Amino acid sequence: MSYGPPVITGTGAMTNEKHPRNTPAERAREDKRLSLEGPLLGIMPAWRIIPPVPGLHYDLDQLRIPVELGASLLDSIEENGYFRNGSNQAMLFGRASSRSGGLPHFLNNLLEELAGILRPHIPPSTHDLLFPSGSFQSRQAILNRYEPGEGITPHVDLLKRFGDGIIGVSLGAGCVMDFKEVEGDTQWSIWLPPLSVIILEGDARFRWTHGIDHVRKDWVSKGGSSVEGEWIERGLRTSITLRWLMPGADIVGGTDMD
Repeated sequence: MSYGPPVITGTGAMTNEKHPRNTPAERAREDKRLSLEGPLLGIMPAWRIIPPVPGLHYDLDQLRIPVELGASLLDSIEENGYFRNGSNQAMLFGRASSRSGGLPHFLNNLLEELAGILRPHIPPSTHDLLFPSGSFQSRQAILNRYEPGEGITPHVDLLKRFGDGIIGVSLGAGCVMDFKEVEGDTQWSIWLPPLSVIILEGDARFRWTHGIDHVRKDWVSKGGSSVEGEWIERGLRTSITLRWLMPGADIVGGTDMD
């Protein structure tokens, strides 16, 4: 997918329809699935604890941002008008070597807060990967807005464009995220409530796909990895994804390489 010719500049933004609205056929399949009012017999609900996906960091008790910060982020996104005119995605770029970081103030503030929040709960090597000292790398922040029923096709982030160490923050509403081995059949699903933070590094970043199903409610474990589940309706969800650009990927354009 091509993002066009612009060069990365401080707070420049681009938009792109990354998760299109459902087709009539998709809505019909979803409506059939959600016609069930009771439990989904034989279907494992999404976990609320970390599954055995190497390199995935997920902890609903520890890896989360404060309520006040979440509300402030949503206010800043609205004030900047990133989702005007029906757009559901905005891409922002910044050089880590610049004095301000290049990104808007509210995202620089988020990065500062995350560095402190995450430090006690992730390995030092992971923290250094996400928040390196004196880095000259360029960072991308991508903002996505999901209406109920919208999702994103399972994928691995472009291998030659984005580096290791990806942070995802959920705001406004929750959803289930699915993980599947690229070379295998193993699959896991986890519940991402609002304010939750996930980190992908190593295998979770390079050897597992991640995606969000196009449904209006999710089948979620009532606790931990319990097989007893409950339906949770989706609301208007905003996600912030923070990832490093690979050296040489400073020019946004041309043909993406996988």
